[in-house]
Amino acid sequence: MRRLLLLPVIHQPADLGTIATGMVDRSMALTSPTRWARHERTVQRFWEAATAFLDQLDAARLQLYQDGLPAGGEAGRRVVAEAARRGSHNYRLIQTLLDRGAELCQTEDPALLLREYQLLHQLMDGATLPAAEAQPARAALLAARDEAMAERIVTSLQEGRIGLLLVGADHDVAAYLPADVVVTPLKEPKVVRAYVHSLFAGADDVMEQLATYLGASIDAALE
Repeated sequence: MRRLLLLPVIHQPADLGTIATGMVDRSMALTSPTRWARHERTVQRFWEAATAFLDQLDAARLQLYQDGLPAGGEAGRRVVAEAARRGSHNYRLIQTLLDRGAELCQTEDPALLLREYQLLHQLMDGATLPAAEAQPARAALLAARDEAMAERIVTSLQEGRIGLLLVGADHDVAAYLPADVVVTPLKEPKVVRAYVHSLFAGADDVMEQLATYLGASIDAALE
């Protein structure tokens, strides 16, 4: 049996590189400044909870998998260091775990990531890719990336080690993993997705309830 911890994340601008500005501007336009400020506080509490839980683990046993990461080893460390320098909570946590002895693993297929980058630019330029074509294209690419990430995990996660996958909540990598990889969610992906929906379309009380869940301490049992 091999164990994989799953942390579904809400990506920050610092995670996304050159496409971040346009995407954040669009996201902020869909909600109010007050709700966006509340969202930023929620994201901060989410990463504080994740960090507190992972601080309890023996980092030397961890193999780290990060969506958007096309390389492991020193090349991957440079990507992590740059994103951490930009202020990413996600990558700062990974940097801390690496400093404590964790191993960084290649997670994604570079060709699929390039297609994702191209698709996002097309989506931001509505004339290039009409909205009617956007959703099927995104869904197909998401599934292809999930399958590729699962394959990377299956071929690299070692017995006696613990994998940690940090991945956007829209992903479903677990659906492509075999039964001998036991997945333990640190937060429920469906609740994280519901929170994102509530940010743009939900009532204030619903958003607050989901935000409370995201910021709550993590109590996952590791046998």
